[in-house]
Amino acid sequence: MQLIKITERIRLKVIRLALRIKRKTPKSNILIFSDTRGGSTWLLELLMQMPRTAVIWEPFHTKNGIVPASFNFGWRPYIPEMIERDDFFDFFKNLLSVKHINKWITSRSKVIDFIKSDILIFKFVRMNSMLPWLNKNFSFQYKPIYLLRHPVAVSLSQIKAFHKDNKFARYEIPNVLYNEKYLIHKDFLSTLKTPLEKYIADWCLHNKETIHHERAGKDWLVVYYENLLTEPVKELNRIFNELKINIPLNILQNIRQPSQMVYKDDFLIDNKKQLNKWRDRVTPNELKQGERILQYFQIKNYSCFNSMPLNS
Repeated sequence: MQLIKITERIRLKVIRLALRIKRKTPKSNILIFSDTRGGSTWLLELLMQMPRTAVIWEPFHTKNGIVPASFNFGWRPYIPEMIERDDFFDFFKNLLSVKHINKWITSRSKVIDFIKSDILIFKFVRMNSMLPWLNKNFSFQYKPIYLLRHPVAVSLSQIKAFHKDNKFARYEIPNVLYNEKYLIHKDFLSTLKTPLEKYIADWCLHNKETIHHERAGKDWLVVYYENLLTEPVKELNRIFNELKINIPLNILQNIRQPSQMVYKDDFLIDNKKQLNKWRDRVTPNELKQGERILQYFQIKNYSCFNSMPLNS
């Protein structure tokens, strides 16, 4: 055990030294934003096949990440776009310049990958509503990738992973910084009756400002999981064209491999069956209630009665 700890300390020291020598800046990274269970690991593993890349894995994880607890960001960090705070700016500048690392956020790449890396790929699954603020405060050489997946599919997968007891009494508004985004919907949130309704509402709260932002598709690249699944070659070519990077041929060869985060019994080779499998897990009434939530939050990109994104 002691030897493992010593080895890990040495590993981190070597990575820190390599990153310090390379003088990484926020501008030179590729950022992936997605919901938990939204397909981000699959997309990340495809992008990792680019040469000279390394991964910064979920630095906003509440237990294993590197975010100061004093910020009180909670599970779904949010800063209103017009907020100006030096402590937030300095933290994100250091984060995106990889001034601070730990075992968790460097766990998905080898030491040699960090030594050779020209591009760091950051993966965030709780930061969708933070994207407008980051875009306003930092400039990026590569457009951040905003990956969206159908809210019902995401919610069902989250329930399977995180809410197995299936108990739900009422929606509890989190006591976190800038929770006004929840409080203004307090009356509506009190009408939610099931875990599925709660998770769909969370998806809406996490995405509604970013998905309909005037800069969406301009300053950040909007990618739909469903399009990536059904037309992978076309979509990957579009992504790399937007990033202004030549697409490696091996990425197209491995496009149908499931990510490490996919449950074995959840992956279907037939992409149409994979796309529609969630529809067999919900009742007509659940779809009706889900649509009520999407309409309340004015989500225009998805419908509970259609597996594919709308207006994509």
